[in-house]
Amino acid sequence: MYKIKQVPEDFIVEEITRFGNGIQVKEDKEDCKYIYCILKKRDYTTLKALQIISHELGLSLNNIGFAGNKDRVAVTQQAISIYDPGNRAKPKIDKFNSDNSAKGIELKFVGYGNCPISLGELEGNKFRIVVRNLGNKELVKLKKLDAMQLNDTKQLKFVNFYGEQRFSKSNKDIGKLLLQKRFKDAVELIIKTEGESENKVTSYLTNYSNDYVNALKQIPRKLLLMYVHSYQSYIWNLAAEKVLRKIKGDKKKSIEQNKEKDTEGHGKDNSEMHVIEIPVVGFGTDIDRIENTIIRKIVSDIMKKECMTERDFIIRQLPEVSAEGKYRQLFCEVRDFKIIAITDGLTKEDKSAKKDGLAEEDELHKGKKKRFLEFTLPKSSYATEVVRQMFE
Repeated sequence: MYKIKQVPEDFIVEEITRFGNGIQVKEDKEDCKYIYCILKKRDYTTLKALQIISHELGLSLNNIGFAGNKDRVAVTQQAISIYDPGNRAKPKIDKFNSDNSAKGIELKFVGYGNCPISLGELEGNKFRIVVRNLGNKELVKLKKLDAMQLNDTKQLKFVNFYGEQRFSKSNKDIGKLLLQKRFKDAVELIIKTEGESENKVTSYLTNYSNDYVNALKQIPRKLLLMYVHSYQSYIWNLAAEKVLRKIKGDKKKSIEQNKEKDTEGHGKDNSEMHVIEIPVVGFGTDIDRIENTIIRKIVSDIMKKECMTERDFIIRQLPEVSAEGKYRQLFCEVRDFKIIAITDGLTKEDKSAKKDGLAEEDELHKGKKKRFLEFTLPKSSYATEVVRQMFE
């Protein structure tokens, strides 16, 4: 069985930012209210890294904006904005780096601007991944993909499932409890799973024992949103699985060549399979008006089974956590896909072997091989899912 993320350096992520393409960056502060930085982190969640930054720069976490969460067991780079109209945070960045770069967090100053960076404001992500513990079966599959990438007329597709990291701990369960307005149960589950804000919540409840709504307000908004988004993602994945079974029978092919398919009546525009869109249900979704009758029934049945409605995604007690919803494509293109064999320091015979498609020895798993993958994904798509589906 293949393995990834054995060490953080096995999973490198570089965000494709919108600097200069929607987010204008200035060299001089002038009247700018925000500073822009590239956050580089190793073995931290995005939220944990931002909590450390906010603490050491003397800022509220709400003053830091970012476009998306990045993997924990990884080395990642992403853009962040810091609300700093008084220019108090900028002088502290150098000291922050000297204190924290060895711990795995570093900030690179980019410039100034007048807009925060918000969730979703990125073009995509570039990945470089080491896949380990490969046996003959996995190597055969990679060899087929290696041959496929040589044909420029073909593209790789994969099913655009939300990745498992979206559902870590009890995220989706907490999200559903919040949407059901079961705030006491949500707080108790957060405490039980030792969430990042457990101490603030328990401290608040010590003084206000039954005030669960305000106890939840001690948790960063970004984390509360993560819980709700996790539940939305769970619903979407369920719907995607059922749609796949409906249009392809039980023979799901997760990464495939882009070729003609007979999918009349299944796509949102009743055309090719790769343009199918499924709603990420929120308060802005009208399930009864979903154009595609098959998707409409599937989503409706899931919501009934979950005992949920679109209106449940409005949380009047926590309006900033309400979720509007959107549409998400069922299939997603993997761009710039490469399988790389590193040949530095090898003998002439070893280099020849690599040309024949042989992988490198895996130094962490005796008798197994490893390969290096590079590819680019659009925003909100998961590299862990690409790799998983490669070896299905």
